[in-house]
Amino acid sequence: MDFFVGYSSQSKALRVFNSSTRIIEESDNVKCNVNTPNIPGSGPNWLFDIDSLTNSLNMSDTEAQETSPTFVMFPMPLVDSNDASTTDESHGDDKTESESTEKNDDQPIEESSPSQNLEDIPALEEGPQWDQEPEVNDSNLGVKQKPEGIFINQSKYVASMLQKFGMNDAKPASTPMETHKHLTADVEGEEVDVHHYRSMIGSLMYLTASRPDIMFAVCVCARFQVRPKESHLHAVKRIFKYLKGQPKLGLWYPNDSSFDLVAYTDSDYGGANLDRKSTSGGCQFLGGRLVSWQCKKQTTVSQSTTEAEYIAASQCCSQVLWIQNQMKDYGLSFLQTPIYIDNNSAISIVNNPVKHSKTKHIEIKYHFIRDCNEKKIIQVLKVHTDDQYANQFTKAFDVGRFTFLVTSVGMMNSE
Repeated sequence: MDFFVGYSSQSKALRVFNSSTRIIEESDNVKCNVNTPNIPGSGPNWLFDIDSLTNSLNMSDTEAQETSPTFVMFPMPLVDSNDASTTDESHGDDKTESESTEKNDDQPIEESSPSQNLEDIPALEEGPQWDQEPEVNDSNLGVKQKPEGIFINQSKYVASMLQKFGMNDAKPASTPMETHKHLTADVEGEEVDVHHYRSMIGSLMYLTASRPDIMFAVCVCARFQVRPKESHLHAVKRIFKYLKGQPKLGLWYPNDSSFDLVAYTDSDYGGANLDRKSTSGGCQFLGGRLVSWQCKKQTTVSQSTTEAEYIAASQCCSQVLWIQNQMKDYGLSFLQTPIYIDNNSAISIVNNPVKHSKTKHIEIKYHFIRDCNEKKIIQVLKVHTDDQYANQFTKAFDVGRFTFLVTSVGMMNSE
């Protein structure tokens, strides 16, 4: 009978203790008997003898602290007897000395004690000292406090991105995404460097923390990270060209605004060209200013515009409930939070608790919005499409409509 002792650090094999040869072996053909209970005192002696177990596992006892008698066992890797060496390094003002000694496999490898003083270890050049509090790095996120309010933007991060990807000399664009060109799989298109493409997408995703105006365009381009083509890279560069023209755009939070919680939700029916799934978009305002926004492709294919709007409303309701719970920590209660929808049929489904025959195929998890509506936690209201601020998170618009939506959510330039 063999005993499992751990996993190999060099491969996917398992490390087992052979009770016959009393040697630890590595094998990927192991059948585990998990139904046999462990009975104290019924195993071999080595299993209960800490000295034998330590020697067999090639471990060494290392003192955790100089003033404490407690010892900690650190697993050591198997060392080839023909090329085994130990290296002791001393930090601080002393010189570094290295000594190599040949050892056998049966002898445990000694390792320096972890009780060395941390202050003797030199700190990284770009990191904080061990005995200092980490400093807040505001080079990427700029927060300007004024008597009238707070302004948040990432202009420095935008400048570093443009320089990193060589877009400083690019021609500015008025919108982050073209309205007449929809991205497809482009099977016959020319492939581009996938690592470069993903690096650009990752940088843009970080920027969406303060730039909701590029949220939809970034999410659409992120869907093609597996096999990006030249057309997809062109769409990503279009976002950088837009950032070139609007590098200092940010969110403005005035002090004299009201303190009400309002939400907007919208969807783009069948907007994803790859699988014809709809896109859900939502935004939440606290005190008349944007505090949360979402853009996500739905997991199921909607069979109608009403179904897509209903699913989007349920996802927006989840975000509203989360904000309500967060505000309770500050002693604030927001009941009957209005969620504005521009689809009358979706509102009728929410207000009618009777399960319609046309909604049987909708997943049950999306129907919890009915319960929230009955308990007066939220309320769904009708809004005209022209005043639907969540439109910018579901589809691309021309420069006129896009500018109106950006300014409506409280975005402006720092100058």
